[in-house]
Amino acid sequence: MIGDVTVKVCGITRAADAAVALAFGADYLGVNGWSGSPRFVAQAQRVGLLREIPAEKRIAVTVNPTVAEAQALLAEGFAVVQAHFDPSTGECDLAALSAALGPHRLWIAPKLADGAVWPTDL
Repeated sequence: MIGDVTVKVCGITRAADAAVALAFGADYLGVNGWSGSPRFVAQAQRVGLLREIPAEKRIAVTVNPTVAEAQALLAEGFAVVQAHFDPSTGECDLAALSAALGPHRLWIAPKLADGAVWPTDL
């Protein structure tokens, strides 16, 4: 924590970047597990990268994960799954993810249109 602010640095792709972010006080480091991202880190490379990040600071960043995909990321050693999704499409089953992972291991990152109101029925 830096002051009263909790900081997560996303897009970590190299151990050196993780070390710098941690040295500057990052509370969490996001590693992208979604193949559509230019910062995607394949599972084979994540093994070594995760060794450089303290277990409680490892955040798996993904898009519309299934329960099985999210559980596999946790099994790899991530502390939390951050699910990016568009609530208007229904592609991401937040209720199933929350039930399977528990709300403390699931962070949500909804994509909302400009001026949209957060849906209350998720």
